[in-house]
Amino acid sequence: MEKRLGDIAELIDCLHKTPSYTQDGFPMVRVTDIKPGILDLSNTRKVDEETFTEFSKKHTPKPGDIVFSRVGTYGVSSLVSSNERFCLGQNTVFIVPKINSNVLYQFLNSPRAKEQIDTLVDGTTQPTISLSSIREIRIPVPPLHDQHKLVAQAERVTSETGRLRNIYQRKLAALEALKKSLLHQAFTGQL
Repeated sequence: MEKRLGDIAELIDCLHKTPSYTQDGFPMVRVTDIKPGILDLSNTRKVDEETFTEFSKKHTPKPGDIVFSRVGTYGVSSLVSSNERFCLGQNTVFIVPKINSNVLYQFLNSPRAKEQIDTLVDGTTQPTISLSSIREIRIPVPPLHDQHKLVAQAERVTSETGRLRNIYQRKLAALEALKKSLLHQAFTGQL
């Protein structure tokens, strides 16, 4: 069954202003911090407690929430996996699923979702997807027992992809070391 995103999730918009940043404090997630996968707060800008309180009045993030970028690099989503406190910066939105969050997250990162999102974007200089357009994204919602199977299958594929990526990176490093060794031998006359 296909449903509108606005029917299967609550969308909570960010405040539409830029704060002052601090050296230390609470993480603020901006568009540049949202990348496919688990939300990584390690390189976010920081805000003081007063700013954090103001920017987090609408919602306290929890595991299973999804953060979504609306402007510039639009349509990118990250899955919240920890209880670490953070707030949203400009041009971002919380998606709080009423269905299995992993199923929704996987769909939002699928080619089918990207095609829909691209048709909903306005602006050429600064591409933007509005909150009302995000609500209109059509989501295939499988029965609950199938949602669990889909999540397990997606997790297996993600795990295997990570394993293969690690193997590939190790092989690239070994080839680079071999190349340096051969060049060293060639330049020192050992070849």
